[in-house]
Amino acid sequence: MDAHVPEVVAPGDAQKRITMRGPGIMGNADFDSFCVFANLVEMDDEQLARLKRVVCKHNPSRPLYVFTIKNSIIIKGKAKMYFSKAYTMEYIVKNLKLPSEIQVFSRNRKVAKVRMVLSKVGKTAMITSNWMDVVKQNKMQVGDIYIFWFRGSKEGGLKLLVDQL
Repeated sequence: MDAHVPEVVAPGDAQKRITMRGPGIMGNADFDSFCVFANLVEMDDEQLARLKRVVCKHNPSRPLYVFTIKNSIIIKGKAKMYFSKAYTMEYIVKNLKLPSEIQVFSRNRKVAKVRMVLSKVGKTAMITSNWMDVVKQNKMQVGDIYIFWFRGSKEGGLKLLVDQL
């Protein structure tokens, strides 16, 4: 796949466009500079429009972490949410002393208070305790695309907004 061709037409469906982003798949649309695409993200027109609306409306000071849900993120008993090393160092560790508890919101309501730690091996931030509460409340499934948006908290530190595209 050419790394500079971020939009393709789905085979057999001339009306359905898929916009791809991820490591090695760069885009130059206005919203791209406000997002970090952690893994392969394949958005249909509706999902792309939603992402553009969020960026346009909020103009986030910290990039949105856009992620396609994988099985390892939602397996009961083992589920943890990981953030890339680069994202962790640039946007999380500079604003939050780890380990720490942070409040998670989804669809404008509190979902859970989770524990975020810094992994010893890869120096990546990961959400451990109570992550399954977030998974269940959002009914996350493999293949769903979610926005993870860290914002400043009134109490200091960060809070996390999690919403599906």
